[in-house]
Amino acid sequence: MHTISRTRWIPYSPHFVYAVLTDPEKFEQIVKRIEAIRILERHGERGTILAKIDLPGRKWIETTGTVEGEVGKRLVFTTHEPFPLKITWDLKPEIQGTLIGSRVTNSVELDLSPIAALWSKLVLTGYLSTEIDDDLQRLEDTVANESALV
Repeated sequence: MHTISRTRWIPYSPHFVYAVLTDPEKFEQIVKRIEAIRILERHGERGTILAKIDLPGRKWIETTGTVEGEVGKRLVFTTHEPFPLKITWDLKPEIQGTLIGSRVTNSVELDLSPIAALWSKLVLTGYLSTEIDDDLQRLEDTVANESALV
């Protein structure tokens, strides 16, 4: 398994960021590679979802995965088909200046062996790092828009 992680400070509380991340409609807007999410089953902060994911090369797949969360701390999506994939959002409170915000780390852990034949690990890591940075920017923008509505 190969892990790619990116971190960004967002000027909103971890609980507020978590609330945005756990809204399927907003999550679809934040994560570029997720086209659609449907909740199949939910028990508290755990559940099973059906996700439509865009693989590199614009190949769309539907996969069933599990979601586990700790309110205001962490959200994890895991699937095993068509290859092992784990997406983790870690949220930690952090003060910058006079603002209390969140240090958000988005990690993508995946088995590159099925994809490595098409893309080198270095190219794929660079490509996904850029996408994760963009996802974090969309998260910050979405959280800012949501806070304006509150």
